Amino acid sequence: GHHTGGEGPRGRQAQDHGSNAGLTPEQLKNKVFVGGLPLHVDKDGLKDFFSVFGPVTDAIVMMDMNQHRSRGFGFVTFENGSGGAQKAIEAQPINMFGKMVEVKLATPKGDRDGSGGGAGGGGGAGNAFGGGGGFNKPFHRQNPQQVVMAPSAQSSGEFAGLASSYGRAGW
Repeated sequence: GHHTGGEGPRGRQAQDHGSNAGLTPEQLKNKVFVGGLPLHVDKDGLKDFFSVFGPVTDAIVMMDMNQHRSRGFGFVTFENGSGGAQKAIEAQPINMFGKMVEVKLATPKGDRDGSGGGAGGGGGAGNAFGGGGGFNKPFHRQNPQQVVMAPSAQSSGEFAGLASSYGRAGW
């Protein structure tokens, strides 16, 4: 069998960026999700097919435990630094044995790395809030306390007043 040289200079080079140490293939963007697989394709077939985009270090086809057959999707991990995942994504549409397959970057699992998803969500909220505040009331920026506190105090006072007057009016 021909081995793509994982032990070559490229392998060493990857270890030199200390930042990659301990990162998962998902975080390094070396792993792709492949959907819509022909059901006869197993992990070896998947690995062979995607080797055209770069050196494949790992391939897996998700199996249905009860039916003992492919569930029609899987994952392919490319060697770090090869750019294979990006090439496979850019090569779409990909026709695999007569079937169109969908390829996208595998995302890090939420339970293993919750901070990634959380930070993204927080950032989004922050932008929307900052953008909104800045847009509508640019001149109140120096004293955010006022902008936030005054309207809420007013409105709750108004509502309280309305409620009690309705109460007096015999509701």
